[in-house]
Amino acid sequence: MARSISVLVVEDDAVWQELLRRMVSQSGYHCETASSVEQAIEMLGTQSYELAILDLRLTSSFDEADRSGLNVVKWLRLNHSNVKAIILSAYVTIDSMQQAFKSGMVIDVFSKSDFEPSELIARLKETLES
Repeated sequence: MARSISVLVVEDDAVWQELLRRMVSQSGYHCETASSVEQAIEMLGTQSYELAILDLRLTSSFDEADRSGLNVVKWLRLNHSNVKAIILSAYVTIDSMQQAFKSGMVIDVFSKSDFEPSELIARLKETLES
């Protein structure tokens, strides 16, 4: 890779956050992490990322309806439409998948219950190196 490609992992579960950070970093990408909707938006507003990996349910001081990783996707669409997103969540439903893809920013949705790391890394590489 000629330039450093940056990925933001937005995950409030510390174990998943570290797992994803290691996977992304070991694949040769610069990786940073955020634990909440607010932290993710702050980081996306001040730093440049090519891709975000987002959980659907995040810790937030917002009310429950605003805690979704999809709110980060909506913010991206309005402010950084070149940044793509991958959703990785234990709470994937048909409705959440439809909402994610409807945004035009989400390129894939993975469920934590049947998560295959190799599939996520392949999707990362396909997206970031094409």
